[in-house]
Amino acid sequence: MTKNTRQAIRVGNQTAFMALTPLAPFLYAVENHFGAFEWFPDKKESGAGWDLGDINKETRRFIKETALAHDIILTMHASSWANPFQSESQKIFFDNIDFAREIGAVLLNIHLTTEHGLANFVRAILPVCDYCREAGLQLAIENTPLTSPEDFNRLFALLRKVKDTTLDHVGMCIDLGHANLCSTTQNDYIGFLDRLDRQVPIIHAHVHENYGDHDAHLVIFTGPAAQNDQGVRLFFDRLAKRAYQGVIILEQWPDPPGMLNTARDRLIQLLAGFTFPPKPPPVSAKEEKPFPQLPIAAGDESHFVKMLVETDQQGQSWRQKLEGIYQLLRKNPGLTADDLVYLAIYLRFIGTGALVCTEDGRHFRPSHHARLSQQIQEQLLTYSSPPDKAFILRYIYPWLPSSDSAFTRAEPLTRIRDIAHRNDIPPELKREIKHTLQNKLHRCAGPEDLTTSENILRRITAPGAEYSRPFVEQFKIFHQELREFFNVETLEQRLNKICRGNDEITPLIQRFLKARTAAAKPGKQAALLKLLTRLRSELSQQLQADASPQTQNIRLTDIGLADYAFVLLSEIITEFENNQGLPWKKVLESLIMNVNNIRLNGVETAECTAIIAELTAWRRNFDPRVRDYLLRLKATLNRSRRLTDSYREMVLGLFLKKTKILGRALRVASHAVELYCEGDIRANLIFQLAKLNALLLKNIRSTAGLPPWDVIGPGLASGSLCTAVSLDDLPTTGSGPRIVLLKQAAGDESIPPDVCALILAHQLPHLSHLAIRTRQAGVVLIVAEDLSLFEELSQQTGKALTITATAESVTFTKKTAGQTSRKPPKAKQGLSNLLIAHHPQVLDLRKITPANGGAKADGLRRLHELTQKKDADFNTPKGVVIPFGVMEAALDAGGLTEQYISFKQRVNKLNSKKNFQAAENDLRQMLAALNYEQITTAVKKKFAADERLMVRSSSSCEDLAATSGAGLY
Repeated sequence: MTKNTRQAIRVGNQTAFMALTPLAPFLYAVENHFGAFEWFPDKKESGAGWDLGDINKETRRFIKETALAHDIILTMHASSWANPFQSESQKIFFDNIDFAREIGAVLLNIHLTTEHGLANFVRAILPVCDYCREAGLQLAIENTPLTSPEDFNRLFALLRKVKDTTLDHVGMCIDLGHANLCSTTQNDYIGFLDRLDRQVPIIHAHVHENYGDHDAHLVIFTGPAAQNDQGVRLFFDRLAKRAYQGVIILEQWPDPPGMLNTARDRLIQLLAGFTFPPKPPPVSAKEEKPFPQLPIAAGDESHFVKMLVETDQQGQSWRQKLEGIYQLLRKNPGLTADDLVYLAIYLRFIGTGALVCTEDGRHFRPSHHARLSQQIQEQLLTYSSPPDKAFILRYIYPWLPSSDSAFTRAEPLTRIRDIAHRNDIPPELKREIKHTLQNKLHRCAGPEDLTTSENILRRITAPGAEYSRPFVEQFKIFHQELREFFNVETLEQRLNKICRGNDEITPLIQRFLKARTAAAKPGKQAALLKLLTRLRSELSQQLQADASPQTQNIRLTDIGLADYAFVLLSEIITEFENNQGLPWKKVLESLIMNVNNIRLNGVETAECTAIIAELTAWRRNFDPRVRDYLLRLKATLNRSRRLTDSYREMVLGLFLKKTKILGRALRVASHAVELYCEGDIRANLIFQLAKLNALLLKNIRSTAGLPPWDVIGPGLASGSLCTAVSLDDLPTTGSGPRIVLLKQAAGDESIPPDVCALILAHQLPHLSHLAIRTRQAGVVLIVAEDLSLFEELSQQTGKALTITATAESVTFTKKTAGQTSRKPPKAKQGLSNLLIAHHPQVLDLRKITPANGGAKADGLRRLHELTQKKDADFNTPKGVVIPFGVMEAALDAGGLTEQYISFKQRVNKLNSKKNFQAAENDLRQMLAALNYEQITTAVKKKFAADERLMVRSSSSCEDLAATSGAGLY
């Protein structure tokens, strides 16, 4: 890895709302030796991103200590929603400055806004300037696509005229990408710089690219500079002439993040050609300190973890560790899904360098590693059929070396031997290649060798490097062979391998590669994604249940295609977001392909198939002017949103705790542990699905005239507004009714007696325990479907409000004197209209009415009748209903009625957990004595033996504190 913490001009990256947590990009910067890092609170209405409240004091201290230990300069970008012309934003700026001071940042960056004139802008930011000076921070003012160089010339002329305030700590942040979009310097960011007065001090820089059409934030050297970097060179030439002493911030979180490393390394090489003034001494010129440890909760290591740790301790080299894994798999057949997760984590720790491999004193050629890889894959074949285990295997395969025949032969990678004996390279380089690559690879290969090769390749291809062209070309070929051995090939290389000897799929691959070249132009990504999805489907048909090199390549190609689908979807979504109107059918097609690719990843395949079927049906005749179509689509989007939640919980459940347990046992640095789950969710197709869902739901609310609130419990409530993370964290007070802004709810909480309304920041099932309890108690319950409104309402904390919530609208008004909460009238209860069955029976849906089966069963009957219509676009599962009175009839037939009545009286008097458990055992024995034969026989006639059933109760004790009949599955 290239370090740049000692360079005159440092290069860093930035937080991103796409990351699962704000720590992920920062820890990546630490792990990859970036010299700077910028914190940017940019929470979106979808909930993505972060704000200051998401980072507690302990984590802030961890950030500061980590930056100091690794000599990283920290900067702070002001919150995206802070506007100096809004009085309430002053506190936001001050909070940002406090945060910057706590983490040890050196600079705060804000945007220039000219909506009320430059003179007013200067007056508005003077308090911010003063507070920054007191905090020891520089203040950088950034150009946006709407601001010109002349705006900055006038701005700093005005700042120089300000009296009684020292402003020598205030300067400009030059944003290369924004300068390229300025209407007066479009596609000419050098012209933007040249038109800036020499008296405008540039103290900070954001570097990203675009084609002059929109703010694409492309990683530098992946846009126009990919073909010609002269503009970037001129950019730094201008900065050097202005004696620039700031840092360079890359404002991206690309996939893969390694694109940042490539950009950083190329920038450092380029910067070496310019003379910048010396920087003050770094924070510490000593060796790096140990990484500060984040607190990790204790947990019990499993038996497999102990075996894994012992295996690691017995093996120093990569070969020994692979050998240990093979022996573990061979000697312990029938590993659980949890065991496979631990194995995946362990292999990733090795592959990323979190666990260091060293030489073991023995001599084994790379062919030994390749054969071990094939043996490990053969052992893993036994776990490829259960969906949960097949999904986990996708996390294992990328970290195994190639088992291709080119590497299993007796003497693989021999090209390096010829290179090391060339006579057209300097003797020092010849010795270096011989000892650090040729000899090392052929006695004890490990992931560290790829890093060695990368460093040499970078050196011999750097601008101004004078090495013979034949030598450089041969070394490039060898480096590519080494990448193949370590299974880090490009997607195109893998696809070309599949084409060799596979005439059936070759035409499709060639079409895909050709379309991939054309997809650099906007608007071509959707067609490419369609081809990609089809290609993945075809490859899944060709995947064999073996451990051959061909199968290994297909597996890794599929993983690479899934990663590329993530990139395409990101570009497609950006295009949708920039459109004036939403192209509904194109968005739905992208959503279908998104879900299909998730299905191909092996994630909840049955649920994905159902969602695809619904979306395909809705798209067929979709017309956004028809409100019913919008509402129908909204229901499916809510279903796919549950898929995203389910996946997130699955990954966290599988990996989070286990990563910490194994990381602690192996003494892995805490940042490598933290990155594991964060990186997976952030870079997964599920993340793009969440973005598409949010985009569609926002437009549905607007087009259909739906309120930005989902009203679960209607009514009127008045009380004091307070905020809580959860109901468990809500303090007890005696100050009257409270309206609670609730950030999290599991759905099974009890409601405190003084709470008259709940406003929740995320979706909640309408039949959850909490939802039912609020309706029973007459407590208003609404969910913020637009999170920006939730945040806006939180600014009213402490004020007395009145909420009026109906199915059509939600209004908030200031509470008037004497106004009290009014609960909606409870429904009249009674049994006079019910039809009670007098013997055990099961009714077909066609015979159900509210009187004999209840409202829920009757609703299912009506839905089923709708599916029988000619133009119906949906189906319902078949079903039967056990009507009211069947339990009583069964009790009477068994002579247990009096015993049951006595039992109910006993339950009503229970007051301890021990007594309740005893009563529960008695109830089970009583119910086991009943005769259910008529019911079970009727159900068996309706359903096949292998069909999965869902049971829904209509219990009279639907959801009480100690007894619940709701949600029985």
